[in-house]
Amino acid sequence: MIKMKVKIKKINVVIEDLNSFFYKAKKEFKKLEKGRLKKSINTLSLSEDEYRNLFSKKRLDIIKALRYKKFVSIYELAKQLDRPYKNVYDDTNLLLELGIIEKKEDKKTHRNNYFVEFDKIAVEIPVN
Repeated sequence: MIKMKVKIKKINVVIEDLNSFFYKAKKEFKKLEKGRLKKSINTLSLSEDEYRNLFSKKRLDIIKALRYKKFVSIYELAKQLDRPYKNVYDDTNLLLELGIIEKKEDKKTHRNNYFVEFDKIAVEIPVN
């Protein structure tokens, strides 16, 4: 039996109130402006509702579809999922911005293609 290595995308989620979020975000943006912080999202500060919304069934469907079909355009994805293009476009761009999915330009067609290169998402939620 051949064992396949499972690739895991790890996302840290911090559920906090808005005041805490804005205080931390202000500090991080100051570091970013001064060049002392690289743009990298590996911790998401969200409210409980935002967390539930981020990993909605429709967004998880996008992630799953991109895992099994590499290099899919948003148009193809919307058709495959039987959803309006605009909704899939918005969801895809959010997932892309958060680093959950990736995109690459096709050199022949110059179209952006989207893909996922992991098998699992591990979400850590501190309860302190």
